[in-house]
Amino acid sequence: MYGGVIASGNGNLEDKTNNKRSWLRGAQQTTTDGVAQFSTLFPGHYTGRTTHTHVMVHTAKAVAQTNRTIRDTTASHVGQFFFDQDLITLVEKTSPYNTNKQTLTTNAKDGFIAGASTPGDPFINYVFLNGKDVSGGLLGWISIGIDTTLAKSVDPAGHFTGN
Repeated sequence: MYGGVIASGNGNLEDKTNNKRSWLRGAQQTTTDGVAQFSTLFPGHYTGRTTHTHVMVHTAKAVAQTNRTIRDTTASHVGQFFFDQDLITLVEKTSPYNTNKQTLTTNAKDGFIAGASTPGDPFINYVFLNGKDVSGGLLGWISIGIDTTLAKSVDPAGHFTGN
């Protein structure tokens, strides 16, 4: 389920309070070398898509809005990162992921992976922090190249405003 979006396949379509939620959304400024680092949790799944996370790269400094969001309608990169199917399977056996009643779509059935793989590898590399399983957490990393001269117009799934 996406915080801030009410849409088919996004959990409870009738939950209008989801418009005001902003969980699992954020912005991270990179270092001068272009490196960003953050702590998060493993994303859940929703109907019709494999487990993934979205990424959008803005080359200009994003400006915070009064409601603690950012708004920038140009980006140098919009994409998705994916996870190894074996890792997804392990995570889906743990709580609270194993309580998700939506149908799990595997990587093999996802319609976006093939396009995201040209060019490059959109899969997050990872190691288990305890050396053996997901119970101790994960360290994940990925490297991507960005054309900083590119400026695409983007439209968000929704805008979080006072109304």
